[in-house]
Amino acid sequence: MAQTTKRCHWVPESYRKAFAEKSTGKIWRLGKDGGEPELKRLDKVAVKFHLYSPMGTNGRRDDALEK
Repeated sequence: MAQTTKRCHWVPESYRKAFAEKSTGKIWRLGKDGGEPELKRLDKVAVKFHLYSPMGTNGRRDDALEK
């Protein structure tokens, strides 16, 4: 069984790179609950799990759109 795509970015990498700090390559992020801003790696920002692989009728993820 092939592995389904899990981490899907809903903001393109080129957009995220434009906001990254040049020295670290990280981006400042604010949490949903407020709190202090934090530096995060680009691959950890604007991610949703299984964005393009919804649950199928058989109880498994359908990864056809992502592939």
